[in-house]
Amino acid sequence: IIHLRLNSDTSLSDINGVVPSWTLYSAFPSSSALAYTLALIACMILSVVTALRKTISDHTHLIQDQLLHHNTGDHRPPRHFASSVMNPWDFTVADETLASDHRHFFAAQVKSLLSEDLLLERLLSRTAVDNVRLWARRVVGLSINLACLVSSWTAIIYLTIEKDNILPWLPSWAASLAAPVATSVIGAVLPAITFAITEFEHWDSSSTLVKHQLWRLYAGRQLNILINVISYFSMAKQQPLIDQLKSTVAYDTKFKCSTDAAGAGMFYLVLSEFFVSKSLMLAQHIAMTIFHVRPSEYSVSESVIDILYFQSLVWVALPLYPPGSILSLIFLFANFKFEKIKLIILRDRPSQTSSSSSSAHDTTRFFNLIYILTLVSCFSSYLFFLNSPWTCLDNGQHLGPFSQLPDHIPLSSLTQYAKQVNIYLLYTIVIQPAPYIFIATIMFVLWKISRSRVVAMEVLLTRTEALHVKEAAALKAEIDQKIKIIAAQ
Repeated sequence: IIHLRLNSDTSLSDINGVVPSWTLYSAFPSSSALAYTLALIACMILSVVTALRKTISDHTHLIQDQLLHHNTGDHRPPRHFASSVMNPWDFTVADETLASDHRHFFAAQVKSLLSEDLLLERLLSRTAVDNVRLWARRVVGLSINLACLVSSWTAIIYLTIEKDNILPWLPSWAASLAAPVATSVIGAVLPAITFAITEFEHWDSSSTLVKHQLWRLYAGRQLNILINVISYFSMAKQQPLIDQLKSTVAYDTKFKCSTDAAGAGMFYLVLSEFFVSKSLMLAQHIAMTIFHVRPSEYSVSESVIDILYFQSLVWVALPLYPPGSILSLIFLFANFKFEKIKLIILRDRPSQTSSSSSSAHDTTRFFNLIYILTLVSCFSSYLFFLNSPWTCLDNGQHLGPFSQLPDHIPLSSLTQYAKQVNIYLLYTIVIQPAPYIFIATIMFVLWKISRSRVVAMEVLLTRTEALHVKEAAALKAEIDQKIKIIAAQ
């Protein structure tokens, strides 16, 4: 970015919409084609590797928890109460705050175990008629929720297509923000509707409730991203990827080309989501404070989906607006800090919590699944970008990083570089078996997951041996001390 600024003859005050002109796609010189392409590929590889490592690690922890808390030698139910109540206190805790936290944690754990027992009794006491009524209630709730999702998608598509006809009295820069702001507002309202519907459905456990909230919020948010990606990619390429989105190819002529307008538009989504969602939440908190209304409970599922949605927006905006990565880094850090403020100040403590480790691991595993789905959906847009031609025509002149490539395809920069440094044969050997490398990676991950039980047992065995050695050493020291006392007497 520093190199881009130093070699730009555009004034710092030259701004299109809300982004500086020298940061747009057309400002990148043709010499940056290879770095541009490699940066996107590196982003994909690193994100996939870290996601797979986290998934394997969480699965190993799940197996460890099952080995610790479940009896594998017989078919009796696990002794959850024994493992908690027989170990109620850590006598090494000397700090008053830590002791208070420990008491609260122990109380919450016992409360959770009691609620699980009561839930099991309630499930066993249900009649067939009760089950039919309950499932009818859930089907109605799901139907209403799906109708709300479809309505929100329709509204976003309509605003994206007809923004110029609906808001002719707005300036062009404000009209271009209409769809992103509407997306953020709908995203802020939809969770409240989803939570009300899932509460109406009366799911039995908090873990199941969180799962239903997660996948419904996820479906709504991710389709919003899909609609916007298709719209802005259609604008950049000046040809609709879907026939119904023909009007989205029009762009503000203040930009040098359609690719600049599309990149700026996708970054507007990041900006609007960051500022609009937080402004709405702060306004809601101020209104509740003025009218002495108790704030709503903190929702793990809402926060998870908000974080994933914002991360997805950052990812899909990078191909057409790479400078956004610098601001996005600041936004992600600020997002985390705001989440902490939201947890402590803006939201109330949840009344229904589950302290059971199996429930926590189950929710984590479900989160990992939707995180990987997010990676796949976002990086599908990267693959499309890397394998498609991208041009930026300004008065008949080609601009942008890929302007000097014959086919204007980003991956061609790798081929061209491989030929220049005489490693084309090696490059071909690496590229051709790419599908087989992908299959081998999947098989390796499955093998690592299957070995999780063995690894978990080895870790637990090592920990047990270390504890036995430590306990034996402490016992020996105590005996030696008593022998010295007896000898002295």
